[in-house]
Amino acid sequence: MKLRNLFIAALLGAGLTVIPAASANAIGGPNTLTVIAYYSDGGKQTLVGQKWLGCSGPGGQWGETTTYINLFFPPC
Repeated sequence: MKLRNLFIAALLGAGLTVIPAASANAIGGPNTLTVIAYYSDGGKQTLVGQKWLGCSGPGGQWGETTTYINLFFPPC
């Protein structure tokens, strides 16, 4: 059991060193609005808050933040 956990940890560690991290600019892009939608639970049926930024305008937010999120990148 210990050997298996060590092996899995080594594989995960090796995978993290091979996969390059994307910069924040590469995710949304200059002509894209970044929207984070927060939901009340894992079923993601009830929207309880949002944050947005991009499109050369001020960002904003409303509601509450939770750990249940969806990301959206609509064009400006």
